[in-house]
Amino acid sequence: MRGRAVLVIGLLVLVAACSSDKKAQPPTSTTTSSLATTTTTTGGPGPGTSPATTTPTTAGGNGSNIHVSGFTGPSSPVTCNAQTQLIELRWTTSGATKVELRIDNGDPYHYSNGSHTEMLPLTCDGKSHTYKLTATGPGTTASQAITLETKKS
Repeated sequence: MRGRAVLVIGLLVLVAACSSDKKAQPPTSTTTSSLATTTTTTGGPGPGTSPATTTPTTAGGNGSNIHVSGFTGPSSPVTCNAQTQLIELRWTTSGATKVELRIDNGDPYHYSNGSHTEMLPLTCDGKSHTYKLTATGPGTTASQAITLETKKS
């Protein structure tokens, strides 16, 4: 009897692990960065184009290197079924003493240096909304931005 219970629990875990098909997609946005940084954006937000992808950005100065990489979110446009919905954003920073994320230049969300996966609000009003991630170190800053369009389902 115990063997059957373990088998049933194992199958439930397997089914639950395989049932999630929602994964963060690369952003369809432009990427910006400041100070000695290099950013490459490929793809585009228009219909029939490939999603935009970004390369890591680096700001260096006074012997420090600030890196922002892997800043991704859902594909744009985001189909909404409520006035506000949560979206998943992912990123990694290194060398930063301060990391901030602002939505449409609003009040900042503060994060520690390192890798993060966050669920953040998206206002579903048919307008575009910009999520700007800024990593700051001694005298330098690196940033990337994702702009998302919204549409009603």
